Amino acid sequence: MKTGVNILKANADLTQEQIDYLDTHTIDIENHSEGESDPKGDNSSEADSHNENTNMVRGKTTFRELLDMGVPEDVIEVIIGGEIPNHLMLVRDYCAENELEFSTIKAELQAEVDKIH
Repeated sequence: MKTGVNILKANADLTQEQIDYLDTHTIDIENHSEGESDPKGDNSSEADSHNENTNMVRGKTTFRELLDMGVPEDVIEVIIGGEIPNHLMLVRDYCAENELEFSTIKAELQAEVDKIH
């Protein structure tokens, strides 16, 4: 059975950075039990640090992650000044391709995320 990650990697136009992200942030659910411990041996600290960082806009934040944080697509499009080209694209890459200042866009997007959370 093909997983969603494998389908994405086979069919989507992904950057190497996006592929690397998928490779490092994907678990094999068929071979992973609910209570299984983290390979590093510390589930709680990683979960806590992940929760603290979940609602932060960073250089590796994709448009999909912004949408998952609850920012409406139309609000994102107003901030970036155009349509979202690919939900898997990094916001930073979009800014670079469109000669936008990432730090300014990031601050505006973070303000929207903060309104929600």
